[in-house]
Amino acid sequence: GDPTKAKTLYQRALDGATDFNAVKSLLDAAKSIGETSFMQAVLKKGGELATATEQFIDLARGLKSTGDSAGAATLMDQAENAVASLDEMQKVVDAAKSDFADDAARVQRVQAKFDKRAANQAKYVEFGKQEDLADTPKKLFALTDQVMIELEDPFYAAKLLGKVETLLNEGAYQFQRARPLILAVDKHLNDTHWLSRLLDEAAAKSGDFTQFKDVIRTAASEMKNKEFGREKARAYLQQREAGLQSNPNAGVYDYTKLAQVALSDLKDSAWASNILGSAKSAAKDHYALAHIGGIMAQGGDMAGAETMFMQAAQTCGNAEGCIQLATRLKGYGLDASLVRKVYEACGATLSNAADKLRWVEGIVDELKDKAWASEAYAAIEGQFSGDAKLRFDVSRMNRVGDEFYPYRKHAA
Repeated sequence: GDPTKAKTLYQRALDGATDFNAVKSLLDAAKSIGETSFMQAVLKKGGELATATEQFIDLARGLKSTGDSAGAATLMDQAENAVASLDEMQKVVDAAKSDFADDAARVQRVQAKFDKRAANQAKYVEFGKQEDLADTPKKLFALTDQVMIELEDPFYAAKLLGKVETLLNEGAYQFQRARPLILAVDKHLNDTHWLSRLLDEAAAKSGDFTQFKDVIRTAASEMKNKEFGREKARAYLQQREAGLQSNPNAGVYDYTKLAQVALSDLKDSAWASNILGSAKSAAKDHYALAHIGGIMAQGGDMAGAETMFMQAAQTCGNAEGCIQLATRLKGYGLDASLVRKVYEACGATLSNAADKLRWVEGIVDELKDKAWASEAYAAIEGQFSGDAKLRFDVSRMNRVGDEFYPYRKHAA
C-alpha cells in the first residue's frame, strides 16, 4: 500500500538489472506503480538489454502506449536491425502495420525488406552466417559490398555499416579509420544525414591541418554524391577561415594553406584569392611573398603573381636572398623570362660590390645563363680594385671563362 517506497525498491532493482528477463519482470510492477515516467524508464532499460526482434517489438508497443512515440520508433528500428530470419521479418511487418500504421515510410520499408528476404532467403541465411563471423571493419566492409552486389539491399548494408561504426567508436578517433566508412555510406546508401554526422565529427576532430585537409579532400573530391560533398567541404573551410580571422595570432602560412585547399580541392580561384588577401597583410619576407605569388600563379592569376614576386625581390636584402628567390621561382615551373625579370629587379636593390658579385655568380650557378652573366660581370667590373679585383677575376674565370676568353673555346 505504499507506492512511493515500492517505486524506490523497484528503481534499485531496475538500476541493477543486467539482462532482459530481469527488466521484463519489472514491467508488471511498473504498471502497478501507475507512473508513466517510471514505466518509460523500465521499457527503455529493456531496450538497452534486449537482443531479439520480438523483445524490441514488445518494448516498442509498450513505450508507444505511454505516449513516447519517438522512443517507440527507435525500438522498432532496433527490431528491424535484429532480424535474423524471414519469420522475424514477418513479425516486424505485422507490428508496423498494426501498431505503427501512421508511419507510412516504415511500413513501406519493412514490407520491401520482407519481399527482398522472401525472394532471396537462401542468400540471406548465408550472409547471416558470414555476418556472425565478421568481427572487424574490413570483414564487414567486404560483406557490405557483397550484399549490395548480390542483393542490392541498402537496408542490410546499413545494418552492417552500423556495426562498423560501433567497432570504430570503441577506439580513439582516427580519420583514416573513419574515412572508409564515410565512403561506404556514400557509395551504398547516400544517406546524407548519416554522412553529415560522420563528416562533421571528422572535421571537428581533425587536430592538425594535415588531417583537416584529408577531410576536405575526401568530402570534395572522393565522394559519389559530389554536390553534397563539396557543400560540406566548403562549409568546413568557411568555418576554418572565420576562425583564422578571429585569431590575432594567425600567420601568413595559416592563410596560404587554406587558400591552397580552396584552390586544389574546390577549384575556387576567386575564394583562394580572397584568402590570400589576408595572407598578404601578414607577409613580411621574400619567402612568404613568393609563396603567395606561387599560389596565385597556380590559380591562373599571373599578373597578381608577378606583383608578389616583385615585392619579394624588394625584400631580399642581399644576393643570397635573391638566389634563394630565384631557386624558389624555378621550382614553381615559371617561365625563364619571368624568373630573369624578378632576379634583375632583386639585383637592382643591391648596393654592396661584393653582394653584386655574388648576385652575378647566381646567374650562372642557379639560372645557368653564361651569356647574361658575362654581360653582368662586365657591368660591375669597374667597382673592384686590389684584392677585391683578384676575387672578381677568379669568379669570372671560373664561371664564364669560355665566354670571357673566346680563344679557350677554340682551343677546346
